[in-house]
Amino acid sequence: MKRHTNFCLQIDYQTIDEEVRIQQFNNEQRHGKAFNSEHEFYAVLLEEVEKFWESIKDEDPDPKQLIDILAVARGGCIWLCDKSRRELKRK
Repeated sequence: MKRHTNFCLQIDYQTIDEEVRIQQFNNEQRHGKAFNSEHEFYAVLLEEVEKFWESIKDEDPDPKQLIDILAVARGGCIWLCDKSRRELKRK
C-alpha cells in the first residue's frame, strides 16, 4: 500500500462517488459510451478485477483499481438499463 498512500489520503466516503464518475467519464471518452454486448461488459469488468487481483498478489493492493472496477460496473449498469428500456419500447 506504500505506493498508493497519496491516493488513499484523497479518497473518503464523500469523494468516492465523484472519483467513480470521473473515471467512468474518462472510460467513455476513450472507449465509447456503450458496450456492444453483455459479453463485452463482462470481459471489461473481469479485466479490471484481474488487474486488482494482480496488485493483491504483488502485496500492493491498488485502491485506484477498485475505482476502475466501480466505474466499469456503474457504466455497465447504466448501459444495461438503457438497453432494457429500449427493448421494452419496441414491444
